[in-house]
Amino acid sequence: MDWARAIAPSGLLPKAYHANPANLLLAAEYADALGIDRINALTSIHVIEGKPTMSADLMVAIARRAGHKVRVEVKGLAARAQLTRSDDPEFTFEATWDMKRAADAGLANKGVWKSYPQAMLRSRALAEVIRMGASEVLIGGIYTPEELGAEVDGGGQPVKAQPITNLTPITLADLTVIEDDVDTADPAEAPGQEPLL
Repeated sequence: MDWARAIAPSGLLPKAYHANPANLLLAAEYADALGIDRINALTSIHVIEGKPTMSADLMVAIARRAGHKVRVEVKGLAARAQLTRSDDPEFTFEATWDMKRAADAGLANKGVWKSYPQAMLRSRALAEVIRMGASEVLIGGIYTPEELGAEVDGGGQPVKAQPITNLTPITLADLTVIEDDVDTADPAEAPGQEPLL
């Protein structure tokens, strides 16, 4: 809570986290679940329509950290991504995106697709192949922001904050700490115990 309160006022935070300690705590929990640094969660995980999404590059990093091989090749206006699992090296998952497929999906005429077609094709191919072959490493964040309809830039980062309309905002001041069973001893004096955040 102290960490969330301390950085919430920062103007460097994405809009979803600025002045919102509760969202910061949720991002910290998600970072812990993924085994990534909090800063990675704040810059590469975005909530779109109430669902966590992550950049294709973060998906790749998490899949590779789990020991899976991920490769991508972009040639002209086509991208092919491959994933070979560490526990099943005999089989390779593959996903290919080209502009025909993007047009069939209703994407090719969107502004970011016209401006950055290769980056969008790469992102779609990588996200798809990681979902196909290693979705368990994504801990529920199986889509990129663009796949859930967010307006993104050429790097796949949302350019507009997505409103969340079904939640009642709370602050850390609204939370009550129950102290009945809390050990109030100095954590530094407790042998073998590390102090909490």
